[in-house]
Amino acid sequence: MDRWIAVLGSALLVAACSGAGGTTATPGATEAGPSASQASPTDRPFKASMSGTEVTLNPSIPEGRCVEKAGVADALATFVGRGDATDLGPVDVVAEHCSDFDTQTYSDGRLTITVANGDILKGTYGNGVSTAPPPLNGFRDDFTFVDGGAGRFVVASGGGTESGFFNSDTNEWSLQMDGAISYGGD
Repeated sequence: MDRWIAVLGSALLVAACSGAGGTTATPGATEAGPSASQASPTDRPFKASMSGTEVTLNPSIPEGRCVEKAGVADALATFVGRGDATDLGPVDVVAEHCSDFDTQTYSDGRLTITVANGDILKGTYGNGVSTAPPPLNGFRDDFTFVDGGAGRFVVASGGGTESGFFNSDTNEWSLQMDGAISYGGD
């Protein structure tokens, strides 16, 4: 046991002393740290609660959408709503996916979350399963944040699961998102 403590102590001493010979300047860095354009991504938990009453089913699927379900998808479903997200505050959300009415499945989900200051977070979702039958359609799927947003979310990653309900009689929907997010430049 004493031998392992000595080995661990020596390793810590070597690690601590390895930078003792001076400092090396980092391009773009100042006394205060790296410049904003070189900021490290920020990892943090992500939780959101969103809801809405605006749902559109468009049977005229635009070119380039629903390729995975070509000839099978019945409509492009669009959900618009509002909510709150961890560290982001109030948000607006637009989600759309390719719906297959025969199998009650959906694919090629795309998500846009807009923060009050105008920053835009992009994501995708899929691997969905139905958890309750119509008219109160329950669902659960996986989401992934992707690059291509705006503001602090130009570079973004992370993801998690989302679950909720869509009432096909009233067009009301709600969802809860739970996962993690990483983005740079904030």
